Amino acid sequence: MLKENIVYCLKRQLFCVYSFVSILFSFLVLLVFILSIVYQHIKRKMDVKLPFPPCFDGKKEDCRNFINTLGMVFKAAPSMYSNDSIKIITASSLLRGAAQEWFNPHWEHQDKNNSILFNYSDFVDALQKRFGDPHKKETAIHRLEKLVQGNLSVPEFASQFQQITLDIDWNDSALCYQYRSKLNSKVLDLLMHF
Repeated sequence: MLKENIVYCLKRQLFCVYSFVSILFSFLVLLVFILSIVYQHIKRKMDVKLPFPPCFDGKKEDCRNFINTLGMVFKAAPSMYSNDSIKIITASSLLRGAAQEWFNPHWEHQDKNNSILFNYSDFVDALQKRFGDPHKKETAIHRLEKLVQGNLSVPEFASQFQQITLDIDWNDSALCYQYRSKLNSKVLDLLMHF
């Protein structure tokens, strides 16, 4: 009988320890869950909320700004735009006109092989291929050919020149020649005296 009482007591103590461990484990799971929610909340508070670009209607001259502004919005709030699907849905919700007409068939026929619905880089590449400037370098060269200082101040002219030449892969001597050739004669005269 004594042996049975000891076994019974041991079983009861083991059951109590098991119950305690089980409750402790449940508590730890709940604590981890609460901490993850708090962490996500804090992380979202740290995100910077930038304004969206204007809706994109498919105009070639607006494509680059649309894509770059969205990229900045997504980068400023990484916890809000944490995966490609959210980025694609956000970007596609800003499409209008020809751009929306281009995207609609992709959305309507959601196919696992259609990577523009699942991979943001593929979405951007497809959008640029369809609506972007396929001749970015040639367009920049054409803009540079038309650029003259005119009534612009030297800093204003230099800023425009630099912005255009970012898309041209010319060497420094070619760029310097172009820069000087487009300056006002008054500015060139002043440069000659230095």
